[in-house]
Amino acid sequence: MTFEPNYEKISAADRVFAGSSQSVVEFKLPQADGGDVARVLCAGAQVYLSSTTLEQKNVNYSGVVRTQVHYVTENGTIGSADYSTPFSDKLILDTEYENATPVVLSQVVDTKTNVTNGEIRVTLIVESSVDLIVTTDTNALVGVASDSVMTKSVTTKYVSYAGLTTEQMDNTFDIQLKDSVSQVLGVCANAYIKKVTPFNNYAKVDGGIDMDITYLDNEQIPQVHTYHTCVDYSHETTFEGITQNSSIMSYAMIKAEDMRFTTNIDKDITVVSAFIPVMYRGYVFNEKETEVVSDLFSTTNYLTTSTQSVVTLDNILNLYCTEKLDGNLSLDDSRPFIDEFIGVSCARAVVNNSFVADGELTVEGLADVCTLYLNKESNSINNANVQIPFSVVLSGEYANGTKASVEVAFGDIDARSRRGKEIDVSGTLYVYANTYGDETAGVITSVQIDDEIPESECALSIVVAKDGEDLWDIAKREYVSPDMIAEQNPNLDLPLHDGDRVVIYRQHVAEF
Repeated sequence: MTFEPNYEKISAADRVFAGSSQSVVEFKLPQADGGDVARVLCAGAQVYLSSTTLEQKNVNYSGVVRTQVHYVTENGTIGSADYSTPFSDKLILDTEYENATPVVLSQVVDTKTNVTNGEIRVTLIVESSVDLIVTTDTNALVGVASDSVMTKSVTTKYVSYAGLTTEQMDNTFDIQLKDSVSQVLGVCANAYIKKVTPFNNYAKVDGGIDMDITYLDNEQIPQVHTYHTCVDYSHETTFEGITQNSSIMSYAMIKAEDMRFTTNIDKDITVVSAFIPVMYRGYVFNEKETEVVSDLFSTTNYLTTSTQSVVTLDNILNLYCTEKLDGNLSLDDSRPFIDEFIGVSCARAVVNNSFVADGELTVEGLADVCTLYLNKESNSINNANVQIPFSVVLSGEYANGTKASVEVAFGDIDARSRRGKEIDVSGTLYVYANTYGDETAGVITSVQIDDEIPESECALSIVVAKDGEDLWDIAKREYVSPDMIAEQNPNLDLPLHDGDRVVIYRQHVAEF
């Protein structure tokens, strides 16, 4: 008797949360030009990951943290410092995976500066979240070559991981400052994604870069100014595994240590040429489907089967939206009075939490803006940080259990002072979310033929259908083919109803 089961490999991908960690990065900035530092006006930091690897149970990730600091020296000179320092950390997994790709998202959640003996010491807290894209190979039964084995098939859909596409998107912008400028102190920039459109073998990435420029004017006693702008970018990334129907989980981060700025200073107009490289990472997924055997039986022999659950990504969506944020700060009596508001610098936003509940995605975090102002009595530049907690609700039809991976940026900032003691800040929160769920399907992974089924002594049987049974259920219970039942019961009304009578005739050969 021929009995040949056929199998097909299903490579299903899932994304699982592996853990999170916090790292402390401490360093001393190089000696400042213009004398010892008296105090820091503002400081901002960004982390860029250049390497992420998985070795057995260790997820290793490393990169560079770039810090920008504006300060005032003991003799009143205003200066700035850009400094990049290596960063590395690792997360030890509880389980070792045969085929997994780490997805690490790092952000600087706290920046502290301390001036000691005229030198600036910086302490940063870098928070990293680690996910794994896990691919599991399963051999699923797709058919059996045998005249006596009946099979029922179903279409199983699953998501496979095609790979990672990376692209350094180089952007050069000319920004015109309508002031007489003596020195550009620095440029803080934040990148975000608006939309990723897949095509055959490439994807188009559209996004924006929000920048604030801090500079000194060309007056006899130079004063600090800030200028805020937002520019769009559009690039293409090539990858052979992308199709028009691909789903891509996308992330963008500025390669801060490679940013470059040149200034062309004229009498009344200064043009700042900014080179800002944005590193794009896109994790590409493709939906596939195959016909697998969902149930089977033999009319002649007992069968032993094994099943396995296949967990795969489901309902991958990408969402971009903006949200207006407003915040304010009242200075206490110990702080200098605001005579002239200068502007903002080193704005940033971090995500503290994201979750789906009641069909809505909620993103919680904190936006932080350093504001600068002039006090004429002491002729001093002063700073005040305005922090804006946010909880943004993104309405949709998200299923329970949906997970989200979110990146945010804060820009388009407008700030002003009121009554010399209050600061109002408004801006736009840019949100790009990758949402996804899980789907579980059971597949038959092995089947073996066992002992013969004893021949029924009854040549004629009348079977009463039970509630919920169909023709397949009765055929499997009686070890006969569904086609034979249909042929012997031509007047049977399908689908079956509770109490329907089905006649089964088994031909017996009499021996004399």
